[in-house]
Amino acid sequence: MPPTHYRMQLNSVLQANQWVARYVCTVNGPQDAVWWHATLYIQESAYSAGSGLTKGLAMEEAAENALCIIAQQTDVQPVRQRTRRP
Repeated sequence: MPPTHYRMQLNSVLQANQWVARYVCTVNGPQDAVWWHATLYIQESAYSAGSGLTKGLAMEEAAENALCIIAQQTDVQPVRQRTRRP
């Protein structure tokens, strides 16, 4: 699982608000260079999307984008991963 865990954060927000979410994932490109796209639906409305080299990364980006949208609408703030300095 990616170190930022945006899907886990989003799941907590969804549960707290009793919202239902689902991801619709598609893949494009040749087998040796696939690109995934995930659309996140909350309460059956398209809410955000994400893309990545893997299905998990696409879903994680969609969750991050959803958390940013929710944060703009409410006081819920996504937790950003801190970068380590060498």
